[in-house]
Amino acid sequence: MLLEAHTLMKKLTYLVLAVALVALGWFIGRRTIKNTEATPKPEQAAVASEVLKAQIFDDAFTEVTLSESIIEQLDSGRVDDAKEMLRTHQDGCILAMDNSLDSTTIPTQDMAALRDLNASIQSSRGSTRETADRILARVARHRAEHPWTYKGDLPHFTDPEVETELAFLLKRAGKSQR
Repeated sequence: MLLEAHTLMKKLTYLVLAVALVALGWFIGRRTIKNTEATPKPEQAAVASEVLKAQIFDDAFTEVTLSESIIEQLDSGRVDDAKEMLRTHQDGCILAMDNSLDSTTIPTQDMAALRDLNASIQSSRGSTRETADRILARVARHRAEHPWTYKGDLPHFTDPEVETELAFLLKRAGKSQR
């Protein structure tokens, strides 16, 4: 009787193990299929890459121009105007952040249309490089006219490599706008 119970337990263990292995195989197989389906086609990846790069440029352009405007307000003593600009920018970011939480997938055709729209807007201002150089030249001029040294209480880290790269970019932009 003890031998039969032991054999039955052994068979039950093998059965549970077999079911677990089948379930694991099924789970891995389903996951592999989902990952294969989720992998974008090359043309989708190219469009997504272009849209992402355009978005990064647009975000950076917005931040640089906003920062430039706020610094100009502060340099002119218009602190309330600078605060209003920051508050308005913050409100826009709050709305954008909330809208980005929508889980709706953007179809490739819509991303391509967005890319094309962005390209047409950019081309009306010149190339992306020309647009960047214009804003960076304005920043360089303002910095030359309003030299500044930080004297506040916040931790202030200066990386010489970053400072050198920034100086190079601003100088290059200034030369291209002459």
